[in-house]
Amino acid sequence: MNQTFQILGMTCEGCSHKVKFLLEASPEINKVNVNLSTGIIKVNSKRFIEERVITELIIEHPKYKLITSSSKNKLNPGILTDYFPLVLIFLFLISIAIWSCNYKTQLFMNYFMGGFFLTFSFFKMLDIKGFQKSFSNYDIIAEKVKLYGYIYPFIELSLGWLYLIQFDTIFINSATIIILGIGTIGVVKSVLKKETINCACLGTVFNLPMSKVTIIENSIMLLMASFSLINELF
Repeated sequence: MNQTFQILGMTCEGCSHKVKFLLEASPEINKVNVNLSTGIIKVNSKRFIEERVITELIIEHPKYKLITSSSKNKLNPGILTDYFPLVLIFLFLISIAIWSCNYKTQLFMNYFMGGFFLTFSFFKMLDIKGFQKSFSNYDIIAEKVKLYGYIYPFIELSLGWLYLIQFDTIFINSATIIILGIGTIGVVKSVLKKETINCACLGTVFNLPMSKVTIIENSIMLLMASFSLINELF
């Protein structure tokens, strides 16, 4: 019997081999084929395999999450849970920026965006190879230029420090608009195609599904950068 499942959380070849190993350890499963970019798992088995069986086989690795049939084609009721790390980071950055800016709008945006880039680059650097693999699944440059995925965390790190030291506002905001603008194109394409892949914004530490939330996150940063640039020019 052949069945198809979808698993989130696989970010590298090591992950796909691990999932394959875990599933094929079951005596009921003959063979497993893994598509790393989509998370699609094709299972050949002796009998019908229920979703709970797949979940039990991968449960020792909470990084991997089975997309069940009940969760497809409807809004995810656990969206707050899925994006809790992202929400928490945003709340921390907002509170620190408010505390530091002395109620000045431009300073608030500089501190917030600086903290944003430093924090997100930190999580990406924890597993640069895994980030590069995940990032190349949707970014229009990273999918063609492998090196871009490796240097991207350092680009964010540099932008973070430049915002905090209040370097040339025109330069850093222009750079942010270009870099995040290009990245957003890939995110929008992925969401429109309804691809079930992980967002690499926090590297491979957290399994954040690619969705409209990712577009909103990028849009907030683009709006801030655009506002700062317009304010500086005019």
